[in-house]
Amino acid sequence: MTEQPNGLVKKQGLSEAELNEIKKLLIFCQEYDHQKLKINWNFLYTRSPEETSDFCYYANQKLVGYLPLDGFGSDFEITGMVHPDHRRKGIFNLLVKEAQLEAGRRKASELLLVVGKASVAGQAFAKTYGTQYDFSEYRLELSAPDFHPVPTPDIRLEQASNSDLDLLTRIHALNFGETEEENRAMVKLEVEEANSRVYIAQLGAVAVGKIGAVGENGRAYIRGVGIIPEYRGFGYGRQLLSGIISKLIAEGQTYFELDVETKNSNALSLYLSRGFKEANAFDYFQLPIL
Repeated sequence: MTEQPNGLVKKQGLSEAELNEIKKLLIFCQEYDHQKLKINWNFLYTRSPEETSDFCYYANQKLVGYLPLDGFGSDFEITGMVHPDHRRKGIFNLLVKEAQLEAGRRKASELLLVVGKASVAGQAFAKTYGTQYDFSEYRLELSAPDFHPVPTPDIRLEQASNSDLDLLTRIHALNFGETEEENRAMVKLEVEEANSRVYIAQLGAVAVGKIGAVGENGRAYIRGVGIIPEYRGFGYGRQLLSGIISKLIAEGQTYFELDVETKNSNALSLYLSRGFKEANAFDYFQLPIL
C-alpha cells in the first residue's frame, strides 16, 4: 500500500488495504474499550470515488484515527475511533469537524453522532461537544442456527425494482415519517445499493409492507422493515421477517444484524421471538452542520 502522509487524510473511496487497516484499528479499539462500534461495512465497501466519505488520521504512516460519514438520503450519521495511544490530542474533534463541513457541502438535512450507550469516552465527548440527544437503538444479532422460522401462508415476497419506488416511498413514509424527498432517497438507495435487495410483501394482489437486506460473505443487515398501518396486528410482520431470513439462509447467509429503536417494544418483541439477541445499544446525538 502507498505510504500515507501523517495527519488528516480525506478519502474518496477505500482500497482493500485501507479497509484492512480500518478493521485492524476497529478490532484493537473494541477490545481495549470492551465496546462495539457501529460501522456500516456495506457502505465502506461501496464508496463513491466522487464523494469524500472517510476521514483518516495517520501518525508515522499508521492509521490511528478513523471516522466514516454515511448518508441515508439527506440524513447522515458518523461514528469514529482513535487508537488509545493517540487520544486526548484533539484527533477525534478534528475528524468530527471535517465530517460536519462535508455534511454541509452535501446539503445534509441532519447529522447524527452514534455513540455506544456504555462508552464512557463517547458519552463524555457527546456532552462536551454541544450535541443534543435524539434517540437510542439496540443492535440485534442472529446466527442462522438460532433462527426460529414461522410459516408464511399469507405473505408472498416479491423483489422490488426502481419501477416500485412510488409504492416503496409510500410504505416507508407510513412507517418512518420524514419528508417525501427523504423517503424517496432512502428507498432508492435500498433498491440500487450494491449487494442490496428490497422485497414487497404481497397479500394476494395487495401490497402490505416492505423489507430490505444488504450484505455479502455470509453476513446480512436487515433494514427498512415496515407494514402499512391498517394491516398491522395480523402477524404479517412476523411472516415478512421470517420469509426474508429463510430466503437468505437458503442462499448461504449465516449471520444477520438489524437495529431497532429502544422504545419500539412491538418490533423488539418480534425480533427477539425469531432468535435475535441484543448485542449492543447506541445513543444518537444531533450535531450541527457546518
